[in-house]
Amino acid sequence: MVDAPQPSPLTSPQGGPSLAGLVNAIQQNGKTLSEIYQALQALAIGEIASGTVLGNSSGATATPTAQTVGAGLSLASNELELATIANDTLLGNSSGAAAVPTGQAVGGGLALAAGALGVATNGITNSMLAQAPADTIKGNGTGATADVTDLTAADVVSLIDGQFPKVRAHQTTAQSLANATWTKITLDTVDFDTNSNFASSRFTPTIAGYYRVTGSVFFTGTSSSPIAVAVYKDGSNVSQGQGGNAIDILKTSDLIFMNGSTDYLELYAYQGSGASADTDPFSYAIYFAAERVP
Repeated sequence: MVDAPQPSPLTSPQGGPSLAGLVNAIQQNGKTLSEIYQALQALAIGEIASGTVLGNSSGATATPTAQTVGAGLSLASNELELATIANDTLLGNSSGAAAVPTGQAVGGGLALAAGALGVATNGITNSMLAQAPADTIKGNGTGATADVTDLTAADVVSLIDGQFPKVRAHQTTAQSLANATWTKITLDTVDFDTNSNFASSRFTPTIAGYYRVTGSVFFTGTSSSPIAVAVYKDGSNVSQGQGGNAIDILKTSDLIFMNGSTDYLELYAYQGSGASADTDPFSYAIYFAAERVP
């Protein structure tokens, strides 16, 4: 049978420190009760003021001192925690300078939900928006992510126009067309091209949608011959007008869908005079025009 361990002379029967045992041990090392008392006094932590914690704000290793607990904080049992704040408020600072956070009321269309701060339905009204100059709307016309600014009527028109490209080009130099052959018409002068989509007599829009397209050609010396004009999409005839018997100017107009990436349009013409024939280059007679419609 193993004997139960005996309590140490430095511990109490409950296992805690024994003051008598501690005093006895120190006295055996030549310490008097007065010296023991002075040593315990030096180690003791005195009372600290309400609303403070022990800490060190010196910027270096130092003996802890009482540190004041700021507004919005409170001391609970064994912890440091945020004080209770009023319903529908947030801790913040509206003083315009660095300051201790205080309760900020939530309002103006803002609402607190579980774990989130949101905008209530129809919570932002005209009175809550910054005032805007006359005839403006709030928006961003920079073409990139940016802060909202006041957009003038001209800014709005510019934004809308950017979504509806327009182009017109015409011919200024006569072009010879072979007999009985569909020939691409060279359009060497651009009247306008709002989205830079026209090059080498080809229109390749970068915004998908439906485009209203018009093509026109004018021949000389072919009044009794079959002549025709057509708009080609991706190399194929999709819209055509033709005639003859003293009809020298031909037009075609149509509504054509473009995918905004690979689709392109070109102007073609045909003449069957039995020999080569020249176009008659007038800006009002030989041209291609297109615009995206809403």
